[in-house]
Amino acid sequence: MNTRIAGIDLAKTTFQLCVLDKAKVLYNRPVKRALLLDLIRQLPPDTLIAMEACATAHCPLCFARYCAAA
Repeated sequence: MNTRIAGIDLAKTTFQLCVLDKAKVLYNRPVKRALLLDLIRQLPPDTLIAMEACATAHCPLCFARYCAAA
């Protein structure tokens, strides 16, 4: 199984997205809110998405639903 892991640090306007494949960093950049779902849609279907949110992040569960639908 060749599962990628995408880690997302949720914030109000800019997120940090880090994508790993076999412990190698493929992508680690800040991402604007409008572009996050487009980048997630480009990941393979078996990608594990992990989210971290601080107390001021807006609705982490909403983003989890959006990612599941993408």
